[in-house]
Formats: sequence, C-alpha cells, structure tokens
Amino acid sequence: MQRRRFLFGTLSVIAGTSTFQRAFAAAPPSTVAIVPVVKTEAEWKKLLTREQFHVLREEGTEYP
Repeated sequence: MQRRRFLFGTLSVIAGTSTFQRAFAAAPPSTVAIVPVVKTEAEWKKLLTREQFHVLREEGTEYP
C-alpha cells in the first residue's frame, strides 16, 4: 500500500508541474509598450510639491 501511495503521489507532482509549466510557456509576451511621460517644467511644478520637484527634477539629493 505504501508503494502505491508513493507512486501516485509522485505522478501527481509530475503531472502538476508539467501542467504549470505549459500554462506559463503558452502565455503570450506582454504587448504593452512603455511610453515616456512628457511634461513641461511648469506642469511638473504644478503636479509635485516643492521638495519633490527639487529631488526629482533638479536632482536635489543629499551629498554622499
């Protein structure tokens, strides 16, 4: 009885793994393109706080 349980358990794991691999292998590649955000400095200033604008747009970080 133990051998039969081991055999069925092993076969279940193998079948599950191959099904899992097939599901991800068949998935199509992402077709979403990355589009850069284009805004003027005035639009960025309106969107961000003064500190955020200084760090993100003017590279205002602390010295190392």
